[in-house]
Order: sequence, then structure tokens, then C-alpha cells
Amino acid sequence: MKRINLDDRSRAVVGGTVDFIGEEELFDDPYSYESDEATLKITQVINERMTLKVAGFGMVKGYSYPSDLSLLDLPGVPLREDRRFGGWAMLTYQVPGSWLLFSGLDVGVSYVYTRNESNTNWYDYSANDISIQVGTDF
Repeated sequence: MKRINLDDRSRAVVGGTVDFIGEEELFDDPYSYESDEATLKITQVINERMTLKVAGFGMVKGYSYPSDLSLLDLPGVPLREDRRFGGWAMLTYQVPGSWLLFSGLDVGVSYVYTRNESNTNWYDYSANDISIQVGTDF
């Protein structure tokens, strides 16, 4: 996926994907950088009811402002650049049977690891997320 800003005040074009506002957008304005991203995802069907998905990703983000905002007006200050990489795994299970209007129940657990490295220490971090999902079809 490639993210391109048409100009400093425009909306970003994000490779034709629909993206909902999440934690990343709250803390890192998606219209303030351009990026290149690569993702590799593998799906393994374990049996007729259980599926394992594993993915790895990497991203390089270039910003239009300096890595140190206190040096904003000085020439030669490097622009901020981040490198983000990580991976995730998700295991889902389809519970057999029907309940009321629901035609099935999906239960899953997922783990996401993210590491962000920047040319300014303020934006260096790593994150570990574990979540449980429950879904159904009508």
C-alpha cells in the first residue's frame, strides 16, 4: 500500500482502501506523512471450524516537518522519518449450531506486535495487543 499526500492541506489517497479511525489516527495524523508499506499474510485452515492467520508488516513513513519541532525554523534540520514493523496472529473457531436469528458464531483470539523507530526518540515505541473477538452472521 502506498499513502500519498496530494498537498499539505488535502486528504490522503490510501491505495483504494477504506480505513476507519483507530488508535493510530488519534495519535498520528494520517494526512501528515507519505508512506510505503508491505504486508505478507498467510492463512492456514486447521480443520473445518478452525483457521489460523499470521502476518508480518513493514512501513516507512516520511513527514513534512522536522524531527525536532523546537528547531522548526533552522535550516538543515532533518525531517522526521519513522520505520514501523511487526506482525500479528489470529486464531478463529466457528461454533456449530444456530441461535435465534443467528446462523453461526465465530470466536477468535489475536495478538499484534508493533515496533516503531523514529529519528526522534519521542516516537520510539513497541506495543503488544491481545484481543478476543466474537462475531455472527444473520
